[in-house]
Amino acid sequence: MINYIWFDHLLAIVFLILIPVASLRSGTMDDQEIELPPKKHLYYTNALTLVIAAALILTSWNVCRKPWELLGVSWISWNNVVAYSTIAIILFYVFDVVQSWRNQDISDDSISQIIPQNWTEYGHYISLAVAAGVCEEIIYRGFLVPYLDQHLSVFSYSYILAIVIPAISFGVSHLYQGWVAVTKILVVAILFGVIFYYSQSLIIVVLLHVGIDLVSGAMGLVKTEKKTD
Repeated sequence: MINYIWFDHLLAIVFLILIPVASLRSGTMDDQEIELPPKKHLYYTNALTLVIAAALILTSWNVCRKPWELLGVSWISWNNVVAYSTIAIILFYVFDVVQSWRNQDISDDSISQIIPQNWTEYGHYISLAVAAGVCEEIIYRGFLVPYLDQHLSVFSYSYILAIVIPAISFGVSHLYQGWVAVTKILVVAILFGVIFYYSQSLIIVVLLHVGIDLVSGAMGLVKTEKKTD
């Protein structure tokens, strides 16, 4: 039994409730009448925000001397569930990329304002992709899955709720990309949760997350260039 402190509960409320609610209130990019900063600043600002959020969790973990293995800072425990879930994510994403590529229009206009438009912007985007892959997995899998698994232990299948609830919060937090994207992200996030829970490690989910974000950014860029040709 891990001794979570008030700060952990506060962080859980922020990530599970406040951020998704704020995302729902803001809606998609099409619903927002705001002028975004230059992409370079947008990428680095968001990356820094994610790093700070993950650092808060790591600081609490260190101060309270919680076991790092619980956070997923450990080697992978391989088993069939981990292997099949990893394959499922790869196949799901490859299928989505192929379907997206067949659509000759640029990716959803709702996110055209934030995807890289050239390779220089993509160079800056890499920092966000890496920060998101590492920090979001620390937050939504490493922190929230064990947290909910313990606090929902009165339920017979607490581990399922512990996997699904953060995945829902994570998906809704990306509503600015549109509801179709939220649905896809929800599926991937659930599989991330399964991999983390059964592998007891953040390694696979971090690598997959970073890879997906890097490929998504490159795909958006290539499709933009193709449309302008």
